[in-house]
Amino acid sequence: MAYNKQYIRLQCDGFFDPFVVLNWGGIVFERNFQSKELSDIPHISDSASPLFNDLKQQPSILNYVDILHAGLRPELTIRSYAERYAAVTVFDNLINPIFDNITILYSASDGMNFSNVGSSVRLRNSVLAYNRGHGIVVTSRYGNVTLDNVHIHDNGGDGVHYTLNNTEWSVREQEESPQRLYKSFCETANTVEFPNYFTYRPSAAGTCCTQAFSSLYNTRLTVHFQSVFVGDYRTRFRVEIYDGKFDIMPLLANITFNRTLESLSSYSNELLVRLCHSCDNVRSRACWNQSDRIQLYVVNDI
Repeated sequence: MAYNKQYIRLQCDGFFDPFVVLNWGGIVFERNFQSKELSDIPHISDSASPLFNDLKQQPSILNYVDILHAGLRPELTIRSYAERYAAVTVFDNLINPIFDNITILYSASDGMNFSNVGSSVRLRNSVLAYNRGHGIVVTSRYGNVTLDNVHIHDNGGDGVHYTLNNTEWSVREQEESPQRLYKSFCETANTVEFPNYFTYRPSAAGTCCTQAFSSLYNTRLTVHFQSVFVGDYRTRFRVEIYDGKFDIMPLLANITFNRTLESLSSYSNELLVRLCHSCDNVRSRACWNQSDRIQLYVVNDI
């Protein structure tokens, strides 16, 4: 951070050199997962994950900085995920940096990329121009990015390019962090770390399981239903969702279904989800199949 508007300029003079090793890449703000993977991009830990970081950690601040000739050229660089080509990336964060008076020019790819952000991002009094890719890219399940007095012009792609993608992020998160693999919905309790993935497999027809969730960050919680599989056309699932950790709290949804549902959200930072199995003929229990299941995940929302 620079005080009294004394600008910091970050510039890579070797940008046009054919050897990609001379390109310094960019700045990445991301959740600090413990990984042995080597990278030539400087990373700044700005995470709020209680598994890896201090809950009292404050957001990073990037003010009064010019970034020229940064980014990575996709055709010359092997990267796991394309968002890391940008001059500045905010990747998979729950607490996001504060940006003010940022100038990004002549990036090899996008100017800024906000990917899978878990809270609101604000960019103020900034300029993004003459970048080979888009000016700003938002690729996430949230996409809450506020631009205040931001000038975006003369970029090779869109000024602001937005994509909502739930399914891709669920795959990425599980690949990058093994503890996020699907857990049994009926056997897991007291979930406070998100996103978290579950498989509901009823033990028999007419049975239910209940799971309570609580966010440490005072954000809403959203349940995404990824897939629903039934082995018999008579099979039905029922979901009850309450705005709190107990079923005496306000009922938000009570839905019977046998196919994928729209996402459902709480109004508070607590949520109770009850999943039940049944047959459309209440006197019959023959519809139960051991392959009947629901795959779902729960995330912090804004």
